[in-house]
Amino acid sequence: MSEMKINSHPVFRWILLTGLFIALSIFRLETSFCDPIYYARYQIQSENGMIIRSVLEIIPAADEFRMDEFQRIKVTGLASGTGEIDAESEAIHNAISRLLVSSGLKSINSRRYLFNSDSGDVAILNYEGMVRLPIIVRNRNTSLKNDLYGIDAEIDFAPIAFPTRWSSLYIDHLLKKTTQKLHLFLSSAFLR
Repeated sequence: MSEMKINSHPVFRWILLTGLFIALSIFRLETSFCDPIYYARYQIQSENGMIIRSVLEIIPAADEFRMDEFQRIKVTGLASGTGEIDAESEAIHNAISRLLVSSGLKSINSRRYLFNSDSGDVAILNYEGMVRLPIIVRNRNTSLKNDLYGIDAEIDFAPIAFPTRWSSLYIDHLLKKTTQKLHLFLSSAFLR
């Protein structure tokens, strides 16, 4: 009786191809069809208990892996309209800042300094998360008192995960990236 190779049997080949198709479906090619993803950090610096500076930084981060799942969150933003940017952009920045403070990953750095017999405490609070564009502005309200401009916005937001989860998120990210490259290769090879 002749031995039959497992790879040449049509049932096993069908199971292998079906498994490959399911794996490609689960880790589908997302990066080429998604909206841009940005890393956002709102930083508040205080000295001796008084806030001296606050900065919102938004940086492109398409290859970021440290985030939790995205959720659509409704948030309001206010602007005075007297800043360097237009009132709606300022209100959107305010909405992102509020969202980071309420739902982002929080961290603090502090230090005590002594300079020419003058001492003080400096603390820097960081609120971090990921924002996916576009930001949907639902309502614009200019009838607020004190000449404030307000918006109601919906933002796709994912907080940065706690650092103890970063290694497992990195492994998941590598698996997705490898599967995406395999999917691109197979689709370019067989869909010509």
